[in-house]
Amino acid sequence: MDDYPGALGWLYSLMPAHFDLKLERVRAALEAWGHPERAFPSVIVAGTNGKGSTAHFLSEGMAAFGWRVGTFTSPHLHRFGERIRVGGEPLSEAATVAFAQKLRREMETGHLPALSFFEATTLMALETFRRAQVDWAVLEVGLGGRLDATNAVDAELAILTEVGLDHQAYLGPTLRHIAKEKAAVCRPGKPFLVGASAQRVQTVAQAFAQRIGAHCALIGRDFHVQREGSELTLRVAASWVRDQEALGSRAPRGHLSAQVREATEASPLDLSRALAWRALLHLGAGESPERLKRATQAVARATWAGRFEWHHAGHHAVLLDGAHNPQGASALRAYLETHPNFRAAPQRTLIFGAMRDKDPGSLLAIVGSLFDRIVLLPLPLSRSASASDLLEAAAETCKEACVSVASEPEEALAEVLGPARAGDSSRVTSSVSGALQSQGTEDSNHLVVAAGSLFVMAAVRACLLKLTSDPPVAS
Repeated sequence: MDDYPGALGWLYSLMPAHFDLKLERVRAALEAWGHPERAFPSVIVAGTNGKGSTAHFLSEGMAAFGWRVGTFTSPHLHRFGERIRVGGEPLSEAATVAFAQKLRREMETGHLPALSFFEATTLMALETFRRAQVDWAVLEVGLGGRLDATNAVDAELAILTEVGLDHQAYLGPTLRHIAKEKAAVCRPGKPFLVGASAQRVQTVAQAFAQRIGAHCALIGRDFHVQREGSELTLRVAASWVRDQEALGSRAPRGHLSAQVREATEASPLDLSRALAWRALLHLGAGESPERLKRATQAVARATWAGRFEWHHAGHHAVLLDGAHNPQGASALRAYLETHPNFRAAPQRTLIFGAMRDKDPGSLLAIVGSLFDRIVLLPLPLSRSASASDLLEAAAETCKEACVSVASEPEEALAEVLGPARAGDSSRVTSSVSGALQSQGTEDSNHLVVAAGSLFVMAAVRACLLKLTSDPPVAS
């Protein structure tokens, strides 16, 4: 385990066959390492969809205050170090190797308990942030909330994003069960921002907060988000937080001229930005007009790879979006149905793959009918749906589409873009988390969407942009 591949291999070997959710192990590990989590204040972000983008946008806004911010998110798209960032910089390969060696040595000698992959990674993140002397840490929950390793931290502020049916084997069978597990990240006497819009979720979150004495603020009651053309607005009580110029430069809806003023439904990324803004107000963004402007613009300009991420390859508009659960797939469908690239494209192709436990048929039932052609992409992961699984799902839900199977991302892209473009990243222009601002829809004759799994989307993204990738962790 003296090199980076060996360190990753050992860390990945800690991935359990079945999750054993409890906090005792990570609490014992934090105590053994002298409680690194107590060296800085933290924000914890839970939810089913939108928690990664919310955590990232919030980190960008906090950095605009001049704070040194540590950010812990998962999974990684391309490199393991993306999970643990300080000031936006990912954990280095050398630091990863050193941590893996220390963890293995201390687990083998009994100084640390036998940690799972996520528990070990959480410990690595918190110790990294202590060594870096961060001013704040932003922690994205991995699975659930109540028993997730990140919840061993006594966070100063808790955020709940949209909640849907996911990981029901571990979190419970209903939306109410899942919402209760995720709401458990809030703390007595501390603020709890709830961005989930479903009334059932809000009811559960508010009841949990009242029971323990957390200060709960609900979207739609205590704060509101509104999109009007290229402008996104957050309203808190009687005040409005807005910045048309900054938001217009990164408006997720895109391709809306400055004259378009009609109200449109806020996208999932709009909601993530609104939650980040609301959190920043709590952290002091409103103390002066200049401070408020810096925070607002930082969040407006921040991007989140793999969520409504556009690229342009020749005459092909390419959209990358994980959409790995029904809620994410529904958000993707709603986004596409109102987007100019979708309306203008005479040809629409979906590159689709999914994990077996995510029910590929249910995802294709939501988005499959939007496409004329579907290229199925199974991945060489233990959790990935096989080619036969994907073909069966497509046969049941996409009867009108032309369906084929690709054995690897390069083959899938070559099939839809052509071999030359698929292999030439210099021909690709990008607008992460926004519209194709330098390219109009009139010169795009083909829309390509890669979705259905974060792992599939990341594999296609790496191929499209010629990025170096570590092996994924299919957890």
